[in-house]
Formats: sequence, structure tokens, C-alpha cells
Amino acid sequence: MKREEMITSMAELGEMTKKLAEQALDAFLLSVEKALGNGEEVKLNNYVILTPTVRKERNGRNPQNGEPIFIPASNFVKVKIGKKWDDAVAGIVIAEKVKKSRKKKDVVE
Repeated sequence: MKREEMITSMAELGEMTKKLAEQALDAFLLSVEKALGNGEEVKLNNYVILTPTVRKERNGRNPQNGEPIFIPASNFVKVKIGKKWDDAVAGIVIAEKVKKSRKKKDVVE
């Protein structure tokens, strides 16, 4: 999903204008960016955990010629996917929602 598609989806699901959805998305992304920049972990329970981490400096090898090279320390973000997104990718959430909607219809009938 691209940025514009995300804004459209947020606008529809949140029943808001695209402009407001774009502002909400920008605010969310800026908040995450600032937190990670400050070395803070970002936890959206059951969705994702973003952890800023430092990869230590180390020695490596140039894959083209095999010569040893020095690889400097670098910052990166560890991403751990939560259960809801993991289940969504596996199709479990969608199947459960269909089951729940069928149960509600069965009770009404």
C-alpha cells in the first residue's frame, strides 16, 4: 500500500476528509520518527514493536576479492511484528471476522 492509498483508506475508515487523514498520518509518522531518533522504543501493542539498536563495528570481507575490510558501527531499527498483523498476513483475522458475523446472524435469525 502506497502513501496515497493509505490516506484514502484512513479517510474512509475514519470517516474523515483526505486532508485530515493526511495530517493524522504525518503526525503519527513524525511521532514515531522523533521517538526512534531519541532512542525510545515504539510499542503499538499487538501490532508492532520498533526498537532502535546499534550494530557494533566489526571486521568483514570484501565479497569481490576476499580482502578484509572494517565495517563501522551503524544504527538500525529492529522490527517485531505483533500478533494482529501476523494473523492478518496469515488470513486468520479475516476468517475470524467472517465467523463472528455469521454467529451474529445466526443469533438474530
